[in-house]
Amino acid sequence: GGRDSGDAMPRHIIIENLEIRNARPEFSYVGRRGIQEYKENAAAIHIEKGEHVTIRGCQIHDCGNGLFASHETSALNIERCHVYNNGIEESIYHHNVYTETSGIAFRFNHFGPLRVGCYGNNIKDRSAGTLIYGNWIEGGNKLIDLVESDYEGIRGRDDYDTVVVFGNVLVKLAEPTDRKLVFFGGDQGVPKNYRKGPLHFVNNTVISKRPGILPVFQMASDEQVCYAQNNVFWGEFFAVIMVIT
Repeated sequence: GGRDSGDAMPRHIIIENLEIRNARPEFSYVGRRGIQEYKENAAAIHIEKGEHVTIRGCQIHDCGNGLFASHETSALNIERCHVYNNGIEESIYHHNVYTETSGIAFRFNHFGPLRVGCYGNNIKDRSAGTLIYGNWIEGGNKLIDLVESDYEGIRGRDDYDTVVVFGNVLVKLAEPTDRKLVFFGGDQGVPKNYRKGPLHFVNNTVISKRPGILPVFQMASDEQVCYAQNNVFWGEFFAVIMVIT
């Protein structure tokens, strides 16, 4: 991270085949100040800055945030990981994944439910050039939350507005969370900064285990564009598939 690297940019880093767990309150570690309890926003992996970082084949669980990547990160790849059981009880601010990068790809991962009583999202992303391909994504307040970046360097990229969600299985569980599956655009009330799209939602399988209406997409405003093609929608009980703004 930036605290230890100064002006140097860490590059070409691979984190592979590790199990990383228990970075949250009630667990502690021994540091230079002795025994310290983890903070709520602790993460299994927190990238303060880095270029061409790959996280592959890791198990990430039982943390405040599973994976956290800050805005000085670019070309981040998350591949074949199992990310599950993260979050803080009764909080909507701690997630399995929370990322804000210049270029990010999620490929062939298994994103499982958050911890019981935790109301964060499964994937919350503020990046440019987001690709979500071939993943299993199950549970969470929203399964995929695609909102705006706080940083002009990310918002100014040519690939900022476009997101590709392709070939995934998305499972909405019967749990007391937000009914919506995918949110797109922005959540901070400044529409000029929102991602406009298009959101390409293609070749996905959507499964609802929750009774009643399933709003698949929520757009932040009437400026967002979504192209949904060749998807399968299935409801275990009674599901109406709809798009809302």
